[in-house]
Amino acid sequence: TSTTIGFGDITPTSDWGKICAILFVPIVVGAMGYILGNVASAMVEKRQEKMHKKLWSKELKIEDIMALDEEGDGGVSELEYIKFMLVAMHKVDGALIDELCKQFKELDQTGDGNITKQDLKIMVTKKM
Repeated sequence: TSTTIGFGDITPTSDWGKICAILFVPIVVGAMGYILGNVASAMVEKRQEKMHKKLWSKELKIEDIMALDEEGDGGVSELEYIKFMLVAMHKVDGALIDELCKQFKELDQTGDGNITKQDLKIMVTKKM
C-alpha cells in the first residue's frame, strides 16, 4: 500500500489508522530506497569488475604503447602505465594526477626528478 498512496486504493479512515500510516509510509519508502540503492550498487560494481578484468587481461599492442607514451621516448614508463591504469579503472581522476604532477614539478627546483633537501633550500631562498 505504500507505493499506491494517492491513487485512491485504500486510505486510512480512523485516527489510529492515520497515525499508523504516518509512521508506516516513511519507513517503507526508506526501505524501498535502501533496497533499490543496493541493487543499483551491485549493478555498478559488477560492471566495474567486468571492466577491471578486461583491463587486466588486455595485451599491449604497439598502438597502445604509442598512446600511453607521454614522454615521446618510444616506451611506456612505470609511472605512465600506472597513471593510465588508475584513470582507466576510475580510481583516480586524470585532472588530479595532472595537478599532482604540476605540484611535484614546482617542488623539484633542480629538475632532477627528485625532491631533495637542496630543492627545499632553493625554495626557502626564493621566498626571502
